[in-house]
Amino acid sequence: MRITIFCKVIDNFGDAGIAWRLARQLRRHGHAVCLLIDDRDTLRRLQEPQARQALAVAETIDVITWRDDDDALAQADADLWLETFACGYGEGVLPALALRHRRPRLCNIDHLSAESWVATYHGLPSPHPATGLQQTYWLPGYSTDSGGLLREPDLLTQHRHWRSDSCAQTDFLRAYGLERQSDELLLTLFCYPHAPLRGLLAALHDRPSRLLILGPGGDAAVAAALGAAPAPGARHGACHLHPLPLLHHQDYDRLLGLADFNIVRGEDSWVRAQWAGRPLLWQAYTQAESAHLDKLEAWLQLQSLPEALCILHRHFNAGQAPEATAWQELFAQGDSLIAAATAWRDRLSQQSDLVSRLLHHLGDA
Repeated sequence: MRITIFCKVIDNFGDAGIAWRLARQLRRHGHAVCLLIDDRDTLRRLQEPQARQALAVAETIDVITWRDDDDALAQADADLWLETFACGYGEGVLPALALRHRRPRLCNIDHLSAESWVATYHGLPSPHPATGLQQTYWLPGYSTDSGGLLREPDLLTQHRHWRSDSCAQTDFLRAYGLERQSDELLLTLFCYPHAPLRGLLAALHDRPSRLLILGPGGDAAVAAALGAAPAPGARHGACHLHPLPLLHHQDYDRLLGLADFNIVRGEDSWVRAQWAGRPLLWQAYTQAESAHLDKLEAWLQLQSLPEALCILHRHFNAGQAPEATAWQELFAQGDSLIAAATAWRDRLSQQSDLVSRLLHHLGDA
């Protein structure tokens, strides 16, 4: 099957990241995949290093810069069009497509949510009012009657091997200029610049053996809390602060699996952190009328998380900076946090992944 994925990069890195993961998994299933994206620079920063890509000849994917409507129509001979996050195809594309003798199947991959309405609307056809073209809405979610979650077949095996290889972990950190002491706890921070971090930094200030890895957005949030941007290797009391550049996909997965606690944002890093099976705090993308708080609550209700972590999630996403004591109480529950994260990951792993469900729905598994 020939598949074209349409992606417009609107929300930083998540749109490109999800489209790229989707493309790779479809290619692994043996389909010819073209990714039409309007921001190749962002995608290039997320892709695997070229040396690794060269070894994966079977995963070759055509990546085309999406400039105008003609680029979309040039893909009309594909069997399937996957529109990501209602990005659209361009003005006049669907009417022109409707005039063609052979039309691709249309499917819109929407945003992930744990809310109950997902199962009700997932997979429903939506006829275009002017052209009659049918599009299926694919709603990712956490239940068996949703669109599922993106997950590579070997991802959990990779995490298990990674957690057991201390030499590889040391080499990985050194490649980014980091050294971790044997008793040092590692936290990662990939958040929006407005994240309320004052209490977290206060909690880490006097705690020995703390290493805080700052991803994109994390350095800005720390700067807002401290009044100054952290330099590489800077210290905040007993805590070491290490800003990092945007990582390649595989390296980010490794970092998530290596950490003792991950703070993540949006959608893509949120899902990847759950597959890592490590304790996490999710900063949802802020939506009008606090709709993101409903998404957060629906996700929390699915799990058996320590109450301290649930409270922290709610305050953090409401923009209320949790006090240092709240963070300290949380970190004191290390074993229960790990047990909850592992149980949740294992529970999710019993379900089929998004791409397998999609191909089964299309009759092309």
